[in-house]
Amino acid sequence: MKKEKRIIQVIVKSGLITWVLLLLIWQIGSLFYSDDFLPGPFTTFAGAGKLVARSFPGYSDQYAACIKRLAARDFVCDSGGTLHRAL
Repeated sequence: MKKEKRIIQVIVKSGLITWVLLLLIWQIGSLFYSDDFLPGPFTTFAGAGKLVARSFPGYSDQYAACIKRLAARDFVCDSGGTLHRAL
């Protein structure tokens, strides 16, 4: 019981709920507009990944498939470029 209470306190103090709500509101808002006017968070983060991949050409091959999967929203990538199926 103490451990669960501590975990809840850490989540509340870290602002995780605020970020989740912010991203959720952003995603819902983007559903009513085109990607040209208001892209959603997934589209934005995939675009940022493409920009980073172009900035570091040595890494672009490693992350090319990862970025394509992110744009398709089927997978998520960890910091090492490893793909994991999204839940």
